[in-house]
Amino acid sequence: MVEFEKRYEERKKRKRKRKKGAIDVSTIIAIAIGVIVMAILLPVAFDQFYEANTANWTINGQQDTKVVNIWYLLPFFIVLALLIAIVKMVS
Repeated sequence: MVEFEKRYEERKKRKRKRKKGAIDVSTIIAIAIGVIVMAILLPVAFDQFYEANTANWTINGQQDTKVVNIWYLLPFFIVLALLIAIVKMVS
């Protein structure tokens, strides 16, 4: 039992010695997989956004251009949010 406790204390000391800003290998792998998945799925999502039929989005018989313009900006904000999330996760 004493040997186990010594090894446990040594492991705790080694963990404390690690740099605070260091990233684990598992985190790097998770980020890489996330980037690959986003690279595959984001173009499909963008196509769906841009292929949406906005011709019938009207107010009092006239097309609501403000909402349509914001609709086309949504993919930009999605990418921006994903980049911010990745930066926060890494730092």
